[in-house]
This record gives sequence, structure tokens and C-alpha cells, in this order.
Amino acid sequence: MSRLTIPEPEIELYKDGFKPHATGKLHDQLGREPTGKALSDLVDRIAEPMVIALDGGWVSGKSFFLKCWVGEHLKREQNTTQTVYFDAFKHDFIDEPLISLMGVIEDRFEDEDVKDKTWKKRFAGTVSVAKRLLKPTLRIGAAVGTGMASEVAIAAIGTEKIDTVVDGAIDAGLKGIGAEASAAVDELWKSEAGRRQAMTEFRKSLIALTEPVKEKPAEAEDEAAKTPDEQKPRHRKLVIVVDELDRCRPDYALSLLELIKHFFDVPHVHFVLGVNMRELENSVKARYGGGINAGLYLQKFVTLTMGLPTTTNAFEGKSLSTSYFERNSARVGINQAQHEYILGVLDTVIDKESLTLRAIQRLIALLQITTLPDMSFQDELLEKVAASSLSILRVIRPQTYKDIHTGKIDLVELQLIFEMSAEGHRRANRLLFDCWQLFLQPAEYTKRMGYTLDTAPSAEDQFKRIHQLKMRHLEVFELRGSL
Repeated sequence: MSRLTIPEPEIELYKDGFKPHATGKLHDQLGREPTGKALSDLVDRIAEPMVIALDGGWVSGKSFFLKCWVGEHLKREQNTTQTVYFDAFKHDFIDEPLISLMGVIEDRFEDEDVKDKTWKKRFAGTVSVAKRLLKPTLRIGAAVGTGMASEVAIAAIGTEKIDTVVDGAIDAGLKGIGAEASAAVDELWKSEAGRRQAMTEFRKSLIALTEPVKEKPAEAEDEAAKTPDEQKPRHRKLVIVVDELDRCRPDYALSLLELIKHFFDVPHVHFVLGVNMRELENSVKARYGGGINAGLYLQKFVTLTMGLPTTTNAFEGKSLSTSYFERNSARVGINQAQHEYILGVLDTVIDKESLTLRAIQRLIALLQITTLPDMSFQDELLEKVAASSLSILRVIRPQTYKDIHTGKIDLVELQLIFEMSAEGHRRANRLLFDCWQLFLQPAEYTKRMGYTLDTAPSAEDQFKRIHQLKMRHLEVFELRGSL
């Protein structure tokens, strides 16, 4: 059965990693395990809180990488880190991000796979504190994030009674009664003392959560043989992966960043954001206006940014996109002949950066709704190569594709897009040059091949032939939509 899109691999969170799990199927088709190891080394080595932005465009494989990574990291020898995967986009219908985030973390710690009872016991305390913050947290995030909250005197309440008032107000609110108590806590949370108390208690609970692991007493000789780093106590760590942040509503995405900065800023607690930084900057501008320096604003929240590699030694230096097509075209039903011609032309594309995973997915969808010629004589062979290169142009250079049948294209321009020449070392380079010289410079082509034409076709006739080729094979349907 043919498919229009490449099927997503089924990943069992926290169990599957980059390598095969119970099914024996290889998840890591992009060779990104070394990048995962580098990320694990970083979060294990650094104690101070970090927010790491894994930056990449849509359909760059960020979500796939992060879903594999949260399970792979748990497999590390003597691991003391707990990972949590949070899909922000699935939860942005809830106005208060702390509710959804703590819910996902709580579910993770209640999982039977988390064997460490100390983790579970300490996290129960963290949840208890967090639940007391849920009602007023949205106002806290806005006040702390903008620094514009008005100060309200709370002498009548007293800071030593903050806990009692907050608990009573929330309990009353849940029962639908107690408007007076609820109003009191609203006033309290507008004050500096209320915000400070809330953040202090929550941070203390996180610090308790990540206290060092109690090790069995070591013999003196064994302890002396360790390096200074090995002799240091091993802290528990919490790494929360927040994925799809750039797809969220701007107010939700930025409230979540403010929450991370002001409530989770404690040692041994790290965040990894799966995000398209350019889109996140657009969210900042949508919230605060186009005049803000969005990149500078986001530096307040992000410690460092890393990207996913576009090449890897796992595929002998090939681009990930070319390898992605090679590994997946058969899975969606593209026949071997189409596969070979497309793959050959892909290897000649000069600007490898244009061959994103999204571009490859669009190319595969295009090939599924159109056809390539299936003849095998010399001129028809060149027609196959031409149709293959046209399909790639349609995806990565749509304006060039439109210009071809209007006479606004020449061989030199195409040679800036594809690596091709009559003396090319690879067959694909030579065939590509032959086909486009035949279409665009027929007299030169026939002369080079050792024969002449009685009547050389006009440029108009040649472009008409290319247009017919497009109509016959590539323009039965228009390729639009979100692929």
C-alpha cells in the first residue's frame, strides 16, 4: 500500500532510545545518537540550572530526536537523572502552564518504571507546594515577568500567615464559596512578599528533590583511587524536555518561559526546549510589538542554543536529507526506478541546506501524486533525468521551476543549482548536463554528440517541450498545503 507521507516511527517514551527496543526496529534513521550523547554529557556535567534551546525548523527532526533522547539518557551507567517529556502544544489550551506542566511531571513520577522511592517521596512534596500555587500563578508570572505589579500592603494579614491564607482561599475557591478569602489572597499575591514567599517555597522543594544520592560506604582504598570529580556526591537531576514551544499561542509560550525562569531556577534542574527560535521570536513580537529586539529578549530565558547536524558519519558523510530519502522512499511505495533517478539528481544539488527534511517530505508527496517517464531509450532516459530534476526544482526552487517554460532560464543558471558537466566523474552529473543541454542548447548538444540536425528547433519549441514534460508528469495536481 502506497502512502503520501513518511510514517512516523512509534516511540515508547522513556523506554525506547536511539537504538532498537523490544520490536527490534531501528529508530535513529538520521544518525543522531552522537548528538544525543553530547547533550547527555552536558546536562550530567553542569550543576547550575540551564535552559538549552534545541533550535531547528519545522520537520527538522527535533521532536523525533527528543523523544528518543529522554529514553536514551535513562540508560546511562549510574544514571541519577530523571527525564520528563512535555508537549507544550498539546497543553496550550490551558491558560495556566504550571497546571499542565506539573500534571505531566507528576504522571512521570507515578510511573512504575521510576523505581527510586526517594524520588517519588520528595516529588510528592514538590507537588504539594505547586498545587497551592495554581490559582494565583498566572498573575505571579505576569507580575514577575513584566516587573509592573502594584504593591499592596498586607499588614492586616501578616507574612507569617501567608500559608494559611493561601490554603484557605484555594480550598474555598474549589468549593465555589469563600469570595472574601479569595479576594484576600488576590490582594496578597499582588504584593512582593507574596511572590517571594511562593517562589522560595517552590525552589526549596526542588532543591530537596535533587539532593545527593546516598551511596554505600566505600572502602578507603577504593575512595582514594577515585578522581576528585568522582569523589563528589552525585546529585539527582531533573531534566524537563519542553517540545513544540514555537507552535503554542504566544501568550502561553512566553508565560511558560517566565515560569521556567522564575520558579525552576535551581541547581540540577535543566530544561531542553525543542523550538524554532525564529518562530519564537515572532511570538515575542506578537506579544510586545514589532519594535522589541526579540532575540535579545529571549536571551533572558535561554542559557545556550544548539542545533541538529545536517551531516553525520553514520551515513558516510552524506547529507541527512539524501539519506532520509534513500531510506524512506520505498516505505511509501516509490518504485525503484524513480528512486534511483531522484537519488542521483539529489546528489548533484549544490545547496545542500535547501534539502531540508521538510523539502524531502514534500518531494516524496509530489512523486506520489505525479509520475515520471518509464521509457529506457536514450532520449527518453534524458527525459527521465529532466523530469527528476524538475520535480526537485519544484520543491527547492519554485520560481525557477515556473520560469523554465517562459524562456527565462538558461543552462548557466541551472549549473548554479546542480553540479553538472559533460566531463563529470559521476554518471548523474553527465546525464543531467546532457538532458538540459539537449533542451536548452540543442545545436551544441548534437554537435558534441557527433551529428547535426537538418533544422535546429527554435528556443520557443524547446521551452514548449519542457512545458509539455511538466504537464505530462508533474502538473496533474498542484502541490499545496502544510507538507
